[in-house]
Amino acid sequence: MIKKAWARTAFAAAATVVVGSTLAGCSGAAENGGGEAGGTLILGVSTPATGPAAPGAIVADAIQCYFENRNENGGIEGYTVDVRPVDNQSTVTGGANAARQLLGADPFAVTVLTAPGFAGAQSVLAATPDVPVLVLSNGASVKKAAAPNFFGIAPDYETEAAASVSLMVAQGHEKIALVYDTTIAPGAPERSESAAEDAGAELTTVIESPAGTTNFVPVIEQLRTSGADAAVLILTMANVAGIMQAADQGQLDMPMITYENSLDPQLISLGGQSVEGLYVTGMMPLLDEESPAVEEFATVMGDCKPESIASLSLFGWNAGAIIEEGIRAAVQDGGEATRESFMEALRGLGGKQIGLVKSLGWSTDSTYSLDAGDTAIFNYYVVKDGAFQRVER
Repeated sequence: MIKKAWARTAFAAAATVVVGSTLAGCSGAAENGGGEAGGTLILGVSTPATGPAAPGAIVADAIQCYFENRNENGGIEGYTVDVRPVDNQSTVTGGANAARQLLGADPFAVTVLTAPGFAGAQSVLAATPDVPVLVLSNGASVKKAAAPNFFGIAPDYETEAAASVSLMVAQGHEKIALVYDTTIAPGAPERSESAAEDAGAELTTVIESPAGTTNFVPVIEQLRTSGADAAVLILTMANVAGIMQAADQGQLDMPMITYENSLDPQLISLGGQSVEGLYVTGMMPLLDEESPAVEEFATVMGDCKPESIASLSLFGWNAGAIIEEGIRAAVQDGGEATRESFMEALRGLGGKQIGLVKSLGWSTDSTYSLDAGDTAIFNYYVVKDGAFQRVER
């Protein structure tokens, strides 16, 4: 049985990010060439360029740098990609307006990032089922939308919550608390409870902690009296750092784990010594991982926009890789990059290593997230000596 509690805390509006992209052209084909192979594909990027969520524009920066690099090196199967950013102000209304603006360009495809933008864009984009929509938002929300033209290119954060529970139970903890933001993973309580029960443990308490919270003492006191011996945090990075600092100051010694969003050196800068021992799940590699894919990201971004090198921008870079692979697959054997051929190509990419993802979690009939609901696809890390270190299963 879950005991649900609400933290009585002061909070501001959630800082969220929306990124939309469009590969546009005449009648869904290339802008140049009148339907012939090759030409220019317009990639419109809807991103918060103003307002509190503007730092999330690093995702758009990564997409732009990715395709600038490809264009400078011969293009993609005869196509070049023209990236055009649009400010959506990171609101539901902005997401809807951006979607309409992008559709007005007769797009080849559209990409949308994160809760407010996707919530605003859903009905607009679902009404155009011939337009491929790549969604950089919680995979669970893409699954719930159930639109045949939607492709999730982010993890399912509810699956990450379950993966977090699994690690805590594997380490001997039997009473798990969940502290979460309802706008990030609304279904996290149900998925976490199921994971705990499957492992012979119990989800004892659920606490909501909205983005913008500044007083975390109530959360710490609820954790202290919850009977839990470990906690899962599905929160913004700022809230994770705030809770870890409050736990340190309040002398609450409880193992905690959070999700992909905090797998970034910025967490350590925010939380300092208090985040030592925090576990983090992650699908993307660490920024200092020695691999050709990460090295290419670092090299290109270092030349293009070094200030935008961060774990979050890896998702923008990987979005570029998925789009590129889809274009290449669409035009193989002399075909054209049309909406139909692009969607068919995307559905055939499941299980392949693309960009920074070792195995894309799609199938011909399920394309809602990078992980496809599989907890085993996530890696585990722990903050130790001021750095992230891999935890072996």
